[in-house]
Amino acid sequence: MSLIEWDDSLSVGFEYLDMQHQRWIVIMNDLVDAVKQDEEATSIGNIVTELSRYTITHFNTEEQLMESYGFPLFDEHVLEHDEIKQTISRIKFQYDQGETVDAIELMIFLKQWLANHFLQTDKLLGSYLAEHQE
Repeated sequence: MSLIEWDDSLSVGFEYLDMQHQRWIVIMNDLVDAVKQDEEATSIGNIVTELSRYTITHFNTEEQLMESYGFPLFDEHVLEHDEIKQTISRIKFQYDQGETVDAIELMIFLKQWLANHFLQTDKLLGSYLAEHQE
């Protein structure tokens, strides 16, 4: 079972960001599969680590593009990034410390946050980048 299935409604209209979003969804769906199969905490922790790393990579990409293209909502967008980075970092820290983390709660949070971020904030960014692309 997948947490989120990629379809055209999630596209932000800028191919490079769409490819990164698709990769992010794969990682999140790996987490769903690991929880459903009741895999060891180590496996789930590895996926959370990968999610954390990829989040930073993706957000760095978006922020570089926003800066390069002079995106007018840069500060607001970065605040949203900071929120998700802090949440994922906290969860990763909990796993690293051997604490129990509610993976179901994490998945629900990620699904809601990403659906809102993709469908609102990143759609604005994608449209802006597509319009200002050379």
